[in-house]
Amino acid sequence: MEIPTVLEFNCPVCGKDNRLGKLLSDQVKDAGWMRKDLNFYVSKIEGVVSDPMMESRKPIGSKTPAFCVSLDICLDCGCFYAAKVEIGEAVKGLPPVIQKGKIPPFSS
Repeated sequence: MEIPTVLEFNCPVCGKDNRLGKLLSDQVKDAGWMRKDLNFYVSKIEGVVSDPMMESRKPIGSKTPAFCVSLDICLDCGCFYAAKVEIGEAVKGLPPVIQKGKIPPFSS
């Protein structure tokens, strides 16, 4: 079964798209503090599908299924639901080298 890489949903209870995250991001966009093409959600759950006990066996550059579930609240009925699901891949890379006494930079 082929799974789409991006799935978007309206509220499963009332069927509307009146999300709290959308309302808040529209206010920030109107003020000019957020790009118009970005979307905001109340919460996100991200991860990769893997067995931590087997991670050391995977070679550098190997790909693993990954996901991001964006959650929001319907302002019409109060339902907390998955508004967007993204499915992709994570590529195993080298762990960062941390030098004693130096704090690694934040990644973006």
